Amino acid sequence: MMRSAGLIALVIAPLTISISAPVSVAAVPETAAEPSAATVAEVVQARVGATRLPGVAVAVVHDGRVVHVAGYGHGPGGEPVDENTPMRLGGASESFTATALAQLAGPGFVPLDDPVVAHLPEFTTADPRSARITVRQLLDHTSGLPATVPAGEPRSLEEAVAGLRDVTLVAEPGERRVRSEAGYQVAARLLEVRTKRPFAESLHDRVLFQTGMLDTAATAGTRDPVPGLVDGHDRFLGLSRAQQEPDRFVNGSGGIVAPAQDVATWLGFNAGYGLRTVLAGDGLREVQRLGWEDRSGGAGPPELWLRGRTATSSATLVLLPDTRYGVAVLANSREPLDAGTGAGPSEVDALAADLVALTRGDTPAAPGPPIAFLAELLLVAVAMTAMLVAAVALLRSGRWARRFAGGGLTPPLLRLLPYLLPLVLLAFLPRLAAPLVGGGTFADLAEVWLTALVAAEVVAACGLVVAAARLRALVRVSPRTAR
Repeated sequence: MMRSAGLIALVIAPLTISISAPVSVAAVPETAAEPSAATVAEVVQARVGATRLPGVAVAVVHDGRVVHVAGYGHGPGGEPVDENTPMRLGGASESFTATALAQLAGPGFVPLDDPVVAHLPEFTTADPRSARITVRQLLDHTSGLPATVPAGEPRSLEEAVAGLRDVTLVAEPGERRVRSEAGYQVAARLLEVRTKRPFAESLHDRVLFQTGMLDTAATAGTRDPVPGLVDGHDRFLGLSRAQQEPDRFVNGSGGIVAPAQDVATWLGFNAGYGLRTVLAGDGLREVQRLGWEDRSGGAGPPELWLRGRTATSSATLVLLPDTRYGVAVLANSREPLDAGTGAGPSEVDALAADLVALTRGDTPAAPGPPIAFLAELLLVAVAMTAMLVAAVALLRSGRWARRFAGGGLTPPLLRLLPYLLPLVLLAFLPRLAAPLVGGGTFADLAEVWLTALVAAEVVAACGLVVAAARLRALVRVSPRTAR
């Protein structure tokens, strides 16, 4: 009987929290006229093309209404992108997981400031501090869990949590923000345990269905089939190319796939009052404080940003609570240098900022040069220059060796060291590029910025070949020096 009562309570939790939490209605300031479809299209098309975004879908909502939603450009097979084209949301999926957990927090089933282990005893790490991690800290990325977990890809949320047993925290819980996919996978597992249902089912029934996002899917892995979902793009040698998304486990942390039409519904839910049958008022605002980044810095009206990136797609959502506007930009490509944190140049973020400007009656500035495209061309030029220099150096190896004949081995060896420096740089390149590509391994670099990896390998190979050729020439010219 008690178990049945608990299950019934969990089912009606969304209704309970919405009735008990009053909706805060603030005075909405006067705003400029809503941007027209033609104006939005003109701004978007300026950032779509061979050197920028191959395909993009955008949504603009105001006070719970859809102002504009449409697609532009093409998919990897040349098919046109429209408002019904499924797109991967990547890390922006976290707001759905947080919303579902907040439903349980309202009636007290899973208070956000409770330790995770109080509701999920299976959660443990090699660090005793993890016993102090709260549910809130999972959701706002202050748990101290590392950004990446050195383990194989799990097949379920239960395996994902079990894979943390040998992990050590990178910070004291609550001390600083370290974005961790593992934290949201723990949160998703917590939802499974408390609702006694698979995460995808709970999320669908408690959030997606009730908000009207009927064409949205919550996938466990990036290779899970979704009707209409096709490959995205990455960039190689300056050009966008069709590329399959790498096989990764993303349940609870990055598995939402949705068309722009549904994302517009999600923006309307967040930018308006919420829904009483899902989450509203203070509960909804708390979720936004946990996962969305306020780019205003407190210096003006709040401007909440939520970004998601996968190896072949990008998503940026923006909420403007003062004017009740929401903006979303979904792209079927991933740009080099764009880690989804605002640390590097991003056409997707720039387009979102342009649409925000339109909602405020401002005229966006003309797009600057395509930074990602130019960065790719620069790397190609560096690699080609390295090959040319290496070819000339190889032809002159004999002349170079004769200059040092009979003079000892140390001076020429010192002259060869600069040719080996690119090899050292290559060894540390993934770690150096991590803030820009969002990962610190060779696999991460290959997925996000293959041109940089190939260019670094070419330069390192050229240096190594020249050093080996000159050393061989030195041995031939001066046997005594070689001995």
